[in-house]
Amino acid sequence: MQIKINGKEIYYEVLGRGKPVLFLHGWGGTSQSLKDLAKLISADHQSILMDLPGFGKSDNPDPKWGVEEYASLVTHFVKKLKLSSVILVGHSFGGTLSLFLGSKYPKLFKKLILFAPSYKRGGKRSKVSSYGRFLPSAIKKPLYRIFFPKSELYKYPHLEKNFRNLITHDISPEVVSIRIPVLIIWGTKDSYVPVSHASELNRLIPESKLTIMEGYGHGLPLMEPGLIYEAVKSFL
Repeated sequence: MQIKINGKEIYYEVLGRGKPVLFLHGWGGTSQSLKDLAKLISADHQSILMDLPGFGKSDNPDPKWGVEEYASLVTHFVKKLKLSSVILVGHSFGGTLSLFLGSKYPKLFKKLILFAPSYKRGGKRSKVSSYGRFLPSAIKKPLYRIFFPKSELYKYPHLEKNFRNLITHDISPEVVSIRIPVLIIWGTKDSYVPVSHASELNRLIPESKLTIMEGYGHGLPLMEPGLIYEAVKSFL
């Protein structure tokens, strides 16, 4: 289904009935990324999956967009669908948005389930981000392809300015104000977001519970939906 939010066409899917659970995928993902998990949860809840702007079938974000603008679109999406007491499920960047939303809009969101949210930035730039910051557009992509073929900037060149905004935004100050229940799940072999961030996040949020899963990486909720479902059922 398509819905227009603040001038942007946003694609989304709805599975099942019941209390709403909104899934926010990671950077580079789509509404399909967490669909296997959403199907399991839809047995008792209404699972809602959306393509965040710039991915899947949704329109691109404006170049200036960062965490705040993405989060604002999600709140307008929730209000337009007339949802209430929403449980947010966020992976990686989707987890970052969920943390921000939980801190700023506690009346809209009831609980958070987070998988390795990339919340801690410290204003640092990645090597590839610094390397290409002032390069002319015409030569960026071939250079990224040679030197940084696995970088997000090479994979999603249309979102380069957004990516730079995101990797310099540390939302730790917002996290400490969260007062709704939060379940944090992290794999010990996560090479994208260090598992050391998990314990710190758990300390920062009073109403949080931390589950560490031995031997799993950053793609845990995508690769092991059945295992995750068992871990989140009672929290839901």
